[in-house]
Amino acid sequence: MIGNNVSHSKRRTKRHFDVNLFTKKFYYVEQDCWISLSISAAGLRMINKVGLDAALTTSWRTSSRRARTTRTSPHSPSCAF
Repeated sequence: MIGNNVSHSKRRTKRHFDVNLFTKKFYYVEQDCWISLSISAAGLRMINKVGLDAALTTSWRTSSRRARTTRTSPHSPSCAF
């Protein structure tokens, strides 16, 4: 997203707003493996509130951008994600 920096003299210069995404590893108990998610702060709060399994099934069903699997852990290739 693009916006403006506005100085005290009201001079406007272009700036970019970055997305608040970071990579976090979660242990997925149902599949007995670690998964890596590129997740936002809102997605992390959602996982803490409803749990990993409910958050993943909800996000995949509604194609939410809050929780997306980027890749599986190389130590457990049997994970379905």
